Amino acid sequence: MLLLLFIVTGAGITYFYSDKVEAIVTEALNKQLQRPVNFKNLEFSFFNKFPKASIEISSVEVQGLSSEDEPFIQADQLFLSFDLWTLLGEDIVINEISIENATVNVEVKKDGTVNYQIFKDAESSEKKGVLNLEEVNLLNVKVNYLDAQNSNNLKLHSYNSVVELSLSDQQKIGCSWDGMLTKIQLGNTVYENVPLEAKLIANVADSVASYEMIDGKINKAVVQIQGEYDRISGKNDIRFGLKTSSIENLSPFLATDLRTDLKAITHLGELNVKGRLTDNINKHGKSSALTCNFFLNGARVALKNNQNLSQIALKGKLNWANLNRKSTGKISLESFALHLNNSELTGSGTLSDFNQLKTQLELKGTLEIPELLKGLTEEKVTVQSGKLVFNTRISGSLKKILQTRDWSVVNYIQSAGGIEIQNLSFQMEDTKQVVKEVNGKIAFDKQHILLEKLTGQINSSRFNLNGVLKNYLESILEDKALEISADVSVNQLLLEEFLVSDSRQVSSSETENYHFDLPANLILNLDLKLDAFRFREFAATNIKGQVKLKDKLLQLSNVNFESCKGKNKLNGFVNAQSNDKLLMECRTSIQGMNVKKAFHQLENFGQGFLLERHISGELTTELYVQLVTDKALNINSDLIFVQADLNLKKGRLLNFEPMMELEIFLKDEFGISMPLKDLQFNTLQNVIEISKQTITIPEMRIASNSINMDVAGTHTFDQRINYLFKIKSSQIFKAKNRNAIDAKYGVVDNGDQTSTLPLLMSGTVDNPKFSYDLSTKKQIIKENWKEEGKDVKAALKQEMKELLGKDTVPKKAPKKTTITVVWDEEEGE
Repeated sequence: MLLLLFIVTGAGITYFYSDKVEAIVTEALNKQLQRPVNFKNLEFSFFNKFPKASIEISSVEVQGLSSEDEPFIQADQLFLSFDLWTLLGEDIVINEISIENATVNVEVKKDGTVNYQIFKDAESSEKKGVLNLEEVNLLNVKVNYLDAQNSNNLKLHSYNSVVELSLSDQQKIGCSWDGMLTKIQLGNTVYENVPLEAKLIANVADSVASYEMIDGKINKAVVQIQGEYDRISGKNDIRFGLKTSSIENLSPFLATDLRTDLKAITHLGELNVKGRLTDNINKHGKSSALTCNFFLNGARVALKNNQNLSQIALKGKLNWANLNRKSTGKISLESFALHLNNSELTGSGTLSDFNQLKTQLELKGTLEIPELLKGLTEEKVTVQSGKLVFNTRISGSLKKILQTRDWSVVNYIQSAGGIEIQNLSFQMEDTKQVVKEVNGKIAFDKQHILLEKLTGQINSSRFNLNGVLKNYLESILEDKALEISADVSVNQLLLEEFLVSDSRQVSSSETENYHFDLPANLILNLDLKLDAFRFREFAATNIKGQVKLKDKLLQLSNVNFESCKGKNKLNGFVNAQSNDKLLMECRTSIQGMNVKKAFHQLENFGQGFLLERHISGELTTELYVQLVTDKALNINSDLIFVQADLNLKKGRLLNFEPMMELEIFLKDEFGISMPLKDLQFNTLQNVIEISKQTITIPEMRIASNSINMDVAGTHTFDQRINYLFKIKSSQIFKAKNRNAIDAKYGVVDNGDQTSTLPLLMSGTVDNPKFSYDLSTKKQIIKENWKEEGKDVKAALKQEMKELLGKDTVPKKAPKKTTITVVWDEEEGE
């Protein structure tokens, strides 16, 4: 019954008052609004907004500042509500508006003109007129705010919000907002789709508007805002606070390109920020200053290696005096801390002048290196143990490093204290090199890292190092060569441990698997002290010298060492710049070396005719060697070049095949027994050359108690020989007289009861051939004449008898006679 009465009453009021209300509202809108309002239909309703009566206007459009601008309001429905009792009087007063399914475009032009002032000035302050708004309801309303003066752009979407107005005396506006901050653009910074729930209050005076956000939630982060806005100057003064425990709640406050980076933060812990943003206006224009205190505790960050940085804590302050000038920004960290399993790092510092990124940082703590590097080395290095202990201070500017990669500016970075390395052990997966027990201290010096008393062991080699890593940032960030200058002491170096094949170490029994190369991204400048070195059979001790490496060129300078009981000095290089070849060159000065040991340790110098078992003695030489090998250290025989200035004392040549063949030949041919199988001599001097697989021996004299012999010739790597022997012996003198061998072999009588046999030995070592060389005999005669000038006449007479026959020799030579002897179309005097 009551319901029926309500419906009948409402229908009656609607019938009797609809024309009156519609006329009043139409007249009021035309009278109080500055701009045209277009709508499709206007209708009085008793029921839609009960207990208030309402006017429902459909398809409403309120023009902007001009017909070319976006409409100020476009709405599907607009409800103007008023108290039913006002129908009994002459005027009705609309105190509530409901807007549904609408778009509101609020605009501030560059000249300060606004489009939301749509009401005309009241004719009388005593008359309220038809509009006396107390409440505005926004249901599914989009609000676009564009401020061309301050380059601000704001887009809101109200789901169901209520705006409360008290404009008569206090000019107070309150809003219970439930919706979305669709887009906010402050200068170049853009934020989008930020859920917003808040109680907003604004008091508008003649020139200053104050506002406050109470119990605000922006994307579930608790936000408090309180501020004042000077409408004349445009100056803002805002105090704000933010509190949240979820990293997702922070994403709306960050630019889009930063949100991805925050995904690594799996837990935020507790974040509390309180700050103030103030504007300053002077003759230079408008500027804003930002200050805030921040506190973070209990954050956790996921790393790429499935580990977490945990218990992250920050406490500090941001002070940015002028947001338009990066140089005025400063972040002060009162303290920070982070943990990685058993590692802990704490410290404090500042970052000032956001243009130059001036940094001051103090670090303390201990980092477990295996935890730090786990999963980050792409399995190239396996770290078993080690700690980094920090107690250091770093200061300097980082901007040019990060923006221009101009590493010279690292000169302006200073540091004090250092980082201590404790018991670091790791293995190189590609080479199987094991580095262990590394201890020492590193410190930063501008663009360098100082290495102090760095000790450790690589494979079986223990080292002690003091030096500098130069331009380390450039080598890390730009993949450029790391430069090391250092004094290095090593107890021993077994080269086989550093030669690899198929990504594994090889032993001396696997020499065919060697692979030797030099790193392209390493520059070395070392003063080296090496107690012992070994490669295959070669061993050296007390090695001192300079080692340089750059662009795969290894240079050895003034390297002194002891080997095979001799003292040696070496200068040379190894060039590994080719993809498949090595070029090696060295000059070596050797004093007092045991030649048998040298032949053994140097594997007979890569040749197979004069071997360790053949020779002994004490060697002094100036040696030049040039070799070309492949990366497996196989020597190219065609490109071997050796020049050796030999001085062999207390020498012995034992069972040397060419001498043994000569001994057999002399025995069989002449019946002469000469002990050439075991040839001993005091001194042997010569300059021997190896080139194009041929050993060239200039003439040298081998003198012993049983024979004097000059030897010269060539000997190829395939054992082809071409030797010239000039053998001087009393046995040959006797054999000559006894066997008449001169006719066949050209024996020369020396006039001292000895004769010299000039003999060619050619063919191969296994099948030698002996022959007579007439030109050599002529040379021997000349040399005899020079050596015994006082008996030239007698020697000349004797040789002429032998060559020309006794009957043709004059009994008495004239005083001024020149005798010319021509042999085989050659002349001699």
